[in-house]
Amino acid sequence: MKTLSLALLFLPLSLFSATLRVNNAPDTAPDHVTIQAAVTAAADGDTILIEGSTTPYTGFTITNKRLSLIGPGYGLNANLGTPANKLGATISSAPSYVRTTGSPGTANGTLVMGLEFLYDLTLDNCTNVTVSRCLFNTSASGRIQLNGPNNLISQCFFSGSGQTVSFGFNSSGARIENCLIPQSGLSTSGSGPILLYLRNNLLNGLSESTSTTVAADNNIFLGSISPQPTSTYRNNIFPSSVPFGINGSGNLGSVSLFTVMPAYQNSSASFDGRYKIGPAIPPPGGTNPAFNAGTDGTHIGPFGGANPYILSGIPPLPTIDEVSVPQFAAPGSTLTIRVKVSERP
Repeated sequence: MKTLSLALLFLPLSLFSATLRVNNAPDTAPDHVTIQAAVTAAADGDTILIEGSTTPYTGFTITNKRLSLIGPGYGLNANLGTPANKLGATISSAPSYVRTTGSPGTANGTLVMGLEFLYDLTLDNCTNVTVSRCLFNTSASGRIQLNGPNNLISQCFFSGSGQTVSFGFNSSGARIENCLIPQSGLSTSGSGPILLYLRNNLLNGLSESTSTTVAADNNIFLGSISPQPTSTYRNNIFPSSVPFGINGSGNLGSVSLFTVMPAYQNSSASFDGRYKIGPAIPPPGGTNPAFNAGTDGTHIGPFGGANPYILSGIPPLPTIDEVSVPQFAAPGSTLTIRVKVSERP
């Protein structure tokens, strides 16, 4: 029954497309040992599951195919309740690309999820691509380059103080939602006229070029911003005063971040868990200005909205959380193996 239940949980991935496994560790019997080999073999609409490994993977290029690349998440040792296998899937050695070059086919609608990038990920001439629950190490050149319109960056963590997102001339309509960007900020300098949507993020700051229009709702800004007259800010939190001349309403300034996030700057908390929103009435009293205070009635910041940030970027797939195997079994007896499986949000 356990085997049947697990198979049924995975069934939605394979009803109408193929699912390919990638693992570069020895003795794992995967379909492919490199991501690129799986991408090359995959057909439009296929899913590629990239399993955790101690050996980094090399970058990949998706061209004119709509694929779903799903890794196990990142920083799995840092948080409680993560899968039994704590290995992540790190993309190193080369940049990665999702691109459309013309017919036949398109990379529009591709999903990249649950991976850790030490090199650039570029979305080139494609639209409606979702990059979700990934970690980008900006100190090691991990960032996203947008060269196509209407793409979504959601529930991602950006570590380091390097550039996080590069906005190209054709990147209007980009949406950044429920992301944690605590050390660096965003800058639209050098981009063409773009419309940028920021919703339910935590970020260090924002520098807008004169040709940028930003719609920013329910964000926590740790540092300064430079709003343009065409931009609108609603229900955002600032630790200093609300920027002068800002358009919008419901913005709060001079807010104590420790009231909003009790574990903020707590070295014993996990790298992403320290930014969780605290209770409505934080000790020793008062009120939490972020609690259910967003434009949609949910929390301000990454843990609010329709798709809250997920600790360690664990994908919404069934995971093996616990395996119990007896050390010995008597000859002729039954060896009982217990497996605990969870379906993730």
